[in-house]
Amino acid sequence: MQAVEFETYISDGIIHLPMDYTELKNKRVKVSLSIKDLSAGNYNKFELLNQLKKARDIGTFKLIEDSVKWQQEIWDEWE
Repeated sequence: MQAVEFETYISDGIIHLPMDYTELKNKRVKVSLSIKDLSAGNYNKFELLNQLKKARDIGTFKLIEDSVKWQQEIWDEWE
């Protein structure tokens, strides 16, 4: 048996394999999990992406035609 170790996130019950381990796709594996205690400064990248997809799906950004121009306008409001 070969053993590998890496850190990743579980998103909606799916363990995402890092690109370095693509040869493991569609292989039968034995999984052992160690839960990492995240400090307040860390975030879950996959959860952030899921929330952005939800915002897109409900049309939060549908009125923005040019995202760069929109960001510049927002930044100008702060000055």
